[in-house]
Amino acid sequence: METDMGDRTIEELTAKLDELDDLGNDIPDFIEIQEKIAELRGRAEALIRERPLVAVGAAVLVGYLIGRLFASDDND
Repeated sequence: METDMGDRTIEELTAKLDELDDLGNDIPDFIEIQEKIAELRGRAEALIRERPLVAVGAAVLVGYLIGRLFASDDND
């Protein structure tokens, strides 16, 4: 199960980075950005493969914090 979550996380991350890469391909002046995206993708995939539980935990924490940040406060 741990591997499935890590694989799904890698697939989702890769899809998002592919979208960014495609945007960069439309503008040839951003070769450095494209290289940085490729480097970040490799580092992120390596980290997720090495420590999938930490990666999933970090994703959950970030999601929770973003949710809290944008949640409306109905108590006012």
